[in-house]
Amino acid sequence: MYRLICGRGESDAQPYIPDMVQKMKDDGFAYISDGALVVDVKEDTDTKEIPPCMILKSDGASLYNTTDLCNDCVAYEGLPSG
Repeated sequence: MYRLICGRGESDAQPYIPDMVQKMKDDGFAYISDGALVVDVKEDTDTKEIPPCMILKSDGASLYNTTDLCNDCVAYEGLPSG
């Protein structure tokens, strides 16, 4: 189960990233492609080729979109949000 933690800063997301990444792997959303951890974002109705969204670089570093995803979309229920 997820809950929103919107409106937080980039550094606020850092403690949540490892759990979010593990959850995305466990649930089958994230997978390795060319050494990086990615998530498919293409929808069946898309008419153009949409590449996967990179969550972690091949060296394990997170990206701006990783912290955005963590802040805007998912955090484990029960984790402190403040």
